Amino acid sequence: MKKQTNKNSMADKKTETKKVDVEITTQEGSIVEMTGSLEWDKLVSFKEKTLIELQKHAEIDGFRKGKAPIDKIEQEYGTMRILSESAQTALQDLYPQIVIENKLRIIGSPDIAITKLAENNPLEYKITTAVFPEITLGDYKAVAKKANKDIPAITVEDKEVEDAIEQIRKMNAHTIDPEHEHTEDCDHSNELPEMNDEFVKTLGEFKDVADFKEKLVENIRLQKEREGQAKSRETMMEELIAGSSFDVPELLVQSELEKMVAQMKDDVMRMGLEYTEYLKHMGKTEEELATEWKPDAKKRAQSELILKEIAAQEELKPDEQKVNQQVEMLKEQYGQEVPEANLRLYVESIFLNEAVLSWLEEQK
Repeated sequence: MKKQTNKNSMADKKTETKKVDVEITTQEGSIVEMTGSLEWDKLVSFKEKTLIELQKHAEIDGFRKGKAPIDKIEQEYGTMRILSESAQTALQDLYPQIVIENKLRIIGSPDIAITKLAENNPLEYKITTAVFPEITLGDYKAVAKKANKDIPAITVEDKEVEDAIEQIRKMNAHTIDPEHEHTEDCDHSNELPEMNDEFVKTLGEFKDVADFKEKLVENIRLQKEREGQAKSRETMMEELIAGSSFDVPELLVQSELEKMVAQMKDDVMRMGLEYTEYLKHMGKTEEELATEWKPDAKKRAQSELILKEIAAQEELKPDEQKVNQQVEMLKEQYGQEVPEANLRLYVESIFLNEAVLSWLEEQK
């Protein structure tokens, strides 16, 4: 077990702001624990932000929504709940700063635990997360070159275009003669719209049938390119995993599992379904799904580690301009709910992975 405590020299203090005073302990399985405390006066500033956020949505008798005074908010929600939410927000804000200052190669989501919380006392915490293990990569350049050679040329067959047109006509069959009165002995369910200039103009900004077909061919080609790229990347990553040697931190596997479950919940909600009812329909519990998905979660974790290691060896960086644009977009979407530092770490990870995959695809 290794232990390191953050210390600053006088020279550092002249050129940098004071670093977070935290003790970092390295454990087996590429796990680190960060323990420290946050002064009460700093926690108070987060308490004020928490109260303001609660005030915006509070519905308290005698006051319009969002108009209750702060003292009523404190009475309604209670001191400990407000302190607890403030502490969580403070630690979410502090965590990226610890990571950056200590140059930790973090992977996955942290487990943040509050170990002491009381008024007029420092907040004490323990943060557990995974760091990069020692990784021995295979010949990733050779794997990439082989994968790139195996990519077939993209072609769009006439039958594919004809099938797509037929499907579009079937989807728009109800648009025929909208003012026509259907009777019991007049069944128009099998009628399809004629493929002419007038019809294609109802589908979008198309000049005529020729213009529509040209753009349809391009869309089919782009879709096949995306599908081909996804398949090629999956095959390449499987070979990279097979040719590499390293231990996968269980914390990272669990993090990937949580992401997979969260994505499924989001997809189910978008379909207008209840998550619990959806699980009943599938005849599965969330625990059973987690067991089934764990091999895929491990593969995703392995891929994440390999891509980050290649990035380090090849000194690849994400596109800073794209990262900034995405961070700004997410800030508008989430407001103050998620600290900017957390958003930046998340976005940088995604764009870095894409940069590595693009670099691998350039190896010929």
